Formats: sequence, C-alpha cells, structure tokens
Amino acid sequence: MEDFYEDAKRRDFTINALYLDSLGEIHDYFNGIADLKNHNVRFILDPKTRIQEDYLRILRFFRFSCDYAQNLDKEGLEACLQFKNSLEILSKERVREEFLKIISSKNSAQIINILNLFKEHKIDKILW
Repeated sequence: MEDFYEDAKRRDFTINALYLDSLGEIHDYFNGIADLKNHNVRFILDPKTRIQEDYLRILRFFRFSCDYAQNLDKEGLEACLQFKNSLEILSKERVREEFLKIISSKNSAQIINILNLFKEHKIDKILW
C-alpha cells in the first residue's frame, strides 16, 4: 500500500487520489471521499507546490471545479491566481484542450462563474 500513498502524493486533487486494492479496499490518503461528498475540489498538500509542478493544473482546477464543486476552494483559487501568468509558457494545444473541457461541462452556471472570473482576473487575456 506504500506504492498507493507515494502515487497519491503526486496527484493534483484529493478526488484523483483514491485507490482500490485487489481486496476491494479503498485507500483515501487525502480525504477525497469527503471532498466528493461535500462537492469540494482541493489540491493535495500545498496548492502552490502542485501548480509549480505543472501549470496546466491551474486550468484543471477550474475544470474539475466546474464538474464537481459547488464553490471554488479559496486556497486553490488564490494559488491559481498567483501563478496565472505561468499559463503563457504552456503549449497552446494543451491550453486549448483543457479550456474546451471546461466549457464542455454540463454545469452551465459554474462555467459562467469561471468565465467571469477569467475575465475579472485577466486570465482570458493570457489564454488567447
């Protein structure tokens, strides 16, 4: 089970770090089940560290929040806004793909909130 934990530490969000072993036991090292139940999308451990490992995680935060969260996690949002200019170093293809996934969400109200946030914080200017 040590391998599960090591792999879980490298994931971006708590809800992406759930494991099922061969005996059918769920391993939840970062409270991902509770976050799913409570409609939270949270980075694992320190959001700033997770984002600096891969800046695409900024857009992934918004995409997963669109699909699973009622509200944006404050600590995660602050970290995303802090590093938003780093989106410029990503390939346009990766950004485009992630953005299309955001706007493809079935949660239209959350899409509108996120697009308004992009405009308010000038993330839209960075993306295109």
